[in-house]
Amino acid sequence: MRQFAARRVARPLLLCLPTALLAGASGCVFTTDSEHGFHFQIGTSSRGTLGHQAAEERRLRLDLVSGDQLVLEGMVADVELRAGGRDRGDLVAMVRADGRTQEEAETALQEVGVEVVRDGSVVTVRVQSDPRTLELSGGGVLITSARADLSAALPPDVRVLIREASGEIEVAGPVAGVEAHTAYGDVSVSRIVGRTVISSGSGDLSVRDARDGDVSATTNFGDVVLADVQAGSVEVESSSGDVELRKVDATRIRVRSSFGGLDLERLSGDVDAETASGDVDLSDGANARYRLHSNFGQVTVERVSGEVRATSDSGEVEVACDGIVEARSRFGRVRVEGVLRAVDAASDSGDVLVIALPGSRAERDWSATSGFGEVVLRIASDFACRIDARTEFGDVDDEFELVHRDEGSTSIAGGLVGGGGEGAKRVVLHTGSGDIEILRRD
Repeated sequence: MRQFAARRVARPLLLCLPTALLAGASGCVFTTDSEHGFHFQIGTSSRGTLGHQAAEERRLRLDLVSGDQLVLEGMVADVELRAGGRDRGDLVAMVRADGRTQEEAETALQEVGVEVVRDGSVVTVRVQSDPRTLELSGGGVLITSARADLSAALPPDVRVLIREASGEIEVAGPVAGVEAHTAYGDVSVSRIVGRTVISSGSGDLSVRDARDGDVSATTNFGDVVLADVQAGSVEVESSSGDVELRKVDATRIRVRSSFGGLDLERLSGDVDAETASGDVDLSDGANARYRLHSNFGQVTVERVSGEVRATSDSGEVEVACDGIVEARSRFGRVRVEGVLRAVDAASDSGDVLVIALPGSRAERDWSATSGFGEVVLRIASDFACRIDARTEFGDVDDEFELVHRDEGSTSIAGGLVGGGGEGAKRVVLHTGSGDIEILRRD
């Protein structure tokens, strides 16, 4: 996983401008950050940047109590909220504005409004700053706006709603639920008791120590980390980034990445995880249902129990599970091992290996097949089943002295193993091109 790091780079923002204005532009430049607000320059200029800035700190009384909801909206940049502390009722707003001259910057700063409004149990902090259109001395037009970084110490059990920031957000509880959205920047929340919804247009996301509510984390570009989460449902999505989940217990867990690896550990619940490009790693899960898929990458499962469906369109699939396993790859090796109750293992192009540890049993029919590759089954001598094995091009070898159907040793039909009678479940082994081996484990 990549380490999270603070960023200060250009941030995208979509502005709707008249076509006639854009038609006369010889060039366009747009930047935005938490210190300078946003700037949109149309045309070129030898002096195309604002060289003067005015800033001031403003303090406002929030008078929050446990059970209130705090809402932040308007031209908000970075946000830092922490539960506890001595000044539980103070909001600190660091307001900044730019100008072509210092006087212009100071005037713009005074036009920024930061107000606190209470409506019942809802306290809203609103930052008001209208965009300004400035003509540059060398030609061209620049559109800019001021911003405010907000920080506050909160009483415990306050609900937090950040409608749309454009900077980094950090919320450290205990708080009674949080919803936080930013156009650009990392979002980190911790010690949440209640519903958790966070998103970033471009930034990393982190949720730690969240419980008693659904969790949703979505970023268009960035990594996502969830740790120590107990929730009704968990929804995680990154259009481009790695996803890491540690110790997550939920009724339903859904994970998606369009481009990035999935690192999953100690998950409980109904798990559905998929990446278009990247490896999927799952470990240390108990008595759960897992559906794992990579369009392009390896899928690896270790030390889990329950029911696993692991698939890859292009990559190896390895599953170590006690329970029921379906493992498939269109292009890659497939390996299944564990105290198994049912197995469906297949590769269109690759070897298939199934190792049934002592205690395994066939609760229903098993299959291990390959379009092009070897198929190997390793079972104990007391594993009761009927074996049907066939290769279109290759040999069938077994250590149980089963009766081969033809002199070429290319197939076995209904070979009984482990004292299984007519009612024993079938184990079907097939390959289009490759050998088949049936081996004793003991």
